[in-house]
Amino acid sequence: MEIPLLLFEKIAQLFMFLLLGFISVKLGLVKSEDSSPLSKILLYVLTPAIVFEAFDVEMTPEITRGLIITLIVAVASHFMFLAVDFAYKKTLRPGNVERACAMYSNCGNLLIPIVISVLGKEWVIYSSGFLCVQLFFVWTHGVGLFSGKISFAPKKIFTNVVLISVMLGLIMAALKLRLPPFIKGVTEPLGNMVGPISMFICGMIATEVKPRRVFRDKRTYIVILMRMIVTPLIGLLLFRTALMFIGVPDAEKILLISYLAVIAPTGTSAVQFAQIYDKEPDFAVSINIIATLLCIVTMPIWVALYLM
Repeated sequence: MEIPLLLFEKIAQLFMFLLLGFISVKLGLVKSEDSSPLSKILLYVLTPAIVFEAFDVEMTPEITRGLIITLIVAVASHFMFLAVDFAYKKTLRPGNVERACAMYSNCGNLLIPIVISVLGKEWVIYSSGFLCVQLFFVWTHGVGLFSGKISFAPKKIFTNVVLISVMLGLIMAALKLRLPPFIKGVTEPLGNMVGPISMFICGMIATEVKPRRVFRDKRTYIVILMRMIVTPLIGLLLFRTALMFIGVPDAEKILLISYLAVIAPTGTSAVQFAQIYDKEPDFAVSINIIATLLCIVTMPIWVALYLM
């Protein structure tokens, strides 16, 4: 039970940064709109730094197999998301904002700091597969939910800084190049900022949420149920079944990283698209905040069930 307890502690610590962001705005130290430049720093500097540094390893056959497994599992997970989304759409008739919040998880800003704290920095490389696959789905299916037309946007996908970081990291690993200590001394502290900064931003945005509207809207609870209970339960069955057929060393930990992405709270991508397309951004922010709060309890429970 050590991993679930470490997970609970890490998420609780990250949530404290959310509170700090919230309090900072309420005290007038910063404004909620100041979260925009911080988000750009997070997206274009901090996240690429930690993803790129993850490939500063010796690319052994074991790591290569692990990466292939995570890629396959990530694709399978997103088809599972689509199946759940289809059933959700047909039975409960949700709006597109609800569907996006239920489908896409925070597999970047929250997952990477958790993997570092719970498993160790050497395991971050296995999160890249899920990140790349979700990136593809977000910029096709995800954008389509908000724009009203699902299309393939190669420019948006292949110019994304996270995907570029993964590609550069793969090239570096394939050529057996390692980061010089001077560069590593820069990328490492930058990567360590990802979790605190992302949660601080969430806290700043949370000041704009209207509690009465959130807690009186039954749609909130349905989306939370889909994102935090239904999808993780189906994922648990699929991942435990997959473990029966994957006979490689450390398969349980490799799949655990992808499962952490499946059970993570609503992703910030849904919030960003809701703001860009002016599709109930307050509602999307509310879902993101509540799901992030609840994941302190739900994620350790799902991980404990996975490890049993």
